[in-house]
Amino acid sequence: MPGDYVAEKGNIQLMSMGKIYQFGEGCACPINALSSKFLEMIELGDGEFLIADTDAGIEHFGRGVEKGIDVLLVVIDPSRESILLAEKIAALGHQVDKPVYYILNRVPDRETEELLLNAIDREKLIAIIPETKELFTAGLAGNEFSMDLAGISAIADLLTSERKMGTKVAQQRI
Repeated sequence: MPGDYVAEKGNIQLMSMGKIYQFGEGCACPINALSSKFLEMIELGDGEFLIADTDAGIEHFGRGVEKGIDVLLVVIDPSRESILLAEKIAALGHQVDKPVYYILNRVPDRETEELLLNAIDREKLIAIIPETKELFTAGLAGNEFSMDLAGISAIADLLTSERKMGTKVAQQRI
């Protein structure tokens, strides 16, 4: 990848794609179509994986972005809208025969955790990320946060187990 399009730290590279950056840029359809082709064509080596962090929602499903991925990670925040969107994404993932896994994000307490768990297939849950002051503050400030959270380790474990010959993952943040 050309350096201008990739942020890198250690052995992790991040490429942003499919985003609108300026007012009046036009429809996201062309960039989603390009992203879809890119994900279909990119070849990963042994031990490599790619995470495509898409915009919240389901617009990219309409453009076939998920066609080129292997696994869907759905990040669910504690809201009814997020739960409903997760259900829709799971149904769309099933239509394209892609496994769907869930990450519960910013879970403030046990009661909220139970409500979220009752809304999903618990066998597909890979992580619960608690809402902590340190994590909130780091995110708000745009700083790195400690990777010592059990939920983060669970996500890394899933990615490691899923990547046999290279895996492309679409992360749905909702």
